[in-house]
Amino acid sequence: LCDFWYDIDFQNTQNEGGISFPAGKKPEKLLQRLMRLFTKSADIVLDYHLGSGTTAAVAHKIGRKYIGIEQLNYGSNDSVVRLKNVIKGEQSGISKSVNWQGGGSFVYCELAKANQQFAIFR
Repeated sequence: LCDFWYDIDFQNTQNEGGISFPAGKKPEKLLQRLMRLFTKSADIVLDYHLGSGTTAAVAHKIGRKYIGIEQLNYGSNDSVVRLKNVIKGEQSGISKSVNWQGGGSFVYCELAKANQQFAIFR
């Protein structure tokens, strides 16, 4: 591979995955290429700034396990909405090229707020 990936469109990613996140979304095709270059099918992909969920969406579509961490709630544009769309079979991003038909599942956990519970360590 060269260092110029002209085939990846960085301009039209605003609504991939059925959510609008115009300022910070990476193209699914870019993440797919990186995951295929640097991971194997049994690897786990970690995204500790999940944002719109593009990394998790791509990992899901290409059969990688993944862990995503996000502390902000983006409402109707967050990663939970994105992953629900992926499971339903949304057809944006790399979906057509990988013959994505939907399916699978994910587990969503929310941390308790600091004032909701505490532990004393001695």
